[in-house]
Amino acid sequence: KEYDGTKRFAGHLLLDPEDDRGVCHDFLTEVASRFEEDESIKMAIVAAVEELSHQLAKKSMDSDYRSYTSALRNLIRYKPIAIAITNSSMFCDTTIPAAQLEANTLLGPYFQISPLQADVTMQYFSSPKTIDPARVRASQQSLQLTLRTHQQELFDITNTLIRVSPEVRERVLDWFALIVNSNHKRRAMRIDKSTVSSDGFMINVSACLN
Repeated sequence: KEYDGTKRFAGHLLLDPEDDRGVCHDFLTEVASRFEEDESIKMAIVAAVEELSHQLAKKSMDSDYRSYTSALRNLIRYKPIAIAITNSSMFCDTTIPAAQLEANTLLGPYFQISPLQADVTMQYFSSPKTIDPARVRASQQSLQLTLRTHQQELFDITNTLIRVSPEVRERVLDWFALIVNSNHKRRAMRIDKSTVSSDGFMINVSACLN
C-alpha cells in the first residue's frame, strides 16, 4: 500500500498535543516560523488541514468529531497557519453549489455537524411510534446540550480567525456571504432540498453569525 504522508500527518494532528504521537506546541511554533522560507512546509500543513476537512465531511454528530474541532482550534492559534488555511483553494470556492458547501469548503464539514443529520436521528429516535416519551425527552436534552457546546466551539473558531488579520477576516466573511447568497432559494415556499444547504448546517451558520 502506498504511503500517504498527508493522511498520516492529519492523523497525528487529531491526537492530543500531549500524546506521544501528537503534534506538540514547539513543533507547530517551529513549523509556522518557517513558512516564509519554505513554501513546501506551508503546503504540507494546508494539505493536512484539507484532509481533516474531507474526513470530517463523512462524519456525523454521532462520531468522533470533537477531535477534529480540537485540532482546528489548536492550529489556528498560530497566526501563519491561520492565514495559510484561509488561503486554501477550498476555503471559499465560489464555484461550489449551495448543497455541497458543507462538504466541499474547508470549514463546511465543521458546520454540518448537527442533531439533524440522518445518522443521529436514526440513532436517537429509532421506532418513533413505540419509543418511551421519557427517553425522547432525555435524548432531546442530550442533543440540545451537545449542539450548544458544538456551536460555542464553532463560534470560538470563527472568532479566533477573524482576529488574526484584516485579510483573514475578509476571507471568513466572504465564506459566510457565499453561504447566505447561495441559499437564496431557501426563502421559497417549497424548497428543492437538492439545491440548498442542509437545515443543520444553516442553523449552525445562523447561530454563529448571531
